[in-house]
Amino acid sequence: MSTTFASFPDDTPVPDPEPDAIRRLVTVHPIPGEYGIDAVARDIGEHLMLLLAWPVTDLTVLENPWDRHPCPQATFYEMSCAGHHIRITNYEAHYPGRRDLYTAHAITLDGRTIPFRRLVADPIASQLAEAIWLAHLDLPEHTHPIHPDDEDRSQQ
Repeated sequence: MSTTFASFPDDTPVPDPEPDAIRRLVTVHPIPGEYGIDAVARDIGEHLMLLLAWPVTDLTVLENPWDRHPCPQATFYEMSCAGHHIRITNYEAHYPGRRDLYTAHAITLDGRTIPFRRLVADPIASQLAEAIWLAHLDLPEHTHPIHPDDEDRSQQ
């Protein structure tokens, strides 16, 4: 298990995907009967694509199989954008000093933890995408792969 902690100062470590986690690629367009978490992943990708002005690829949802064996109840959204690997983890955590659970969120950008505190007013997908975008702005100057639109222009 990783040692990154939730935004509340509790003792719930951020879980990692189990080796037998259920993995699904998320399609660009919704399909009938898909899970709601696939729609959330797509929303995060769409917001991130608008903020970074770059296509999101390899959008994947992983779910720990907590219904089959004891493991942390967690969902993972993984994606690539502008040459960066992004993972968002949703998991059950404990309020400090209480028995109640809440859904915590942890974000990593290229393996580096991004601080995140959810606000109740805005949709979660836009909040997560904005946190990633702001962290991207704070990165040292770096190169990105050739933008797909530039490849099309160079062939003309």
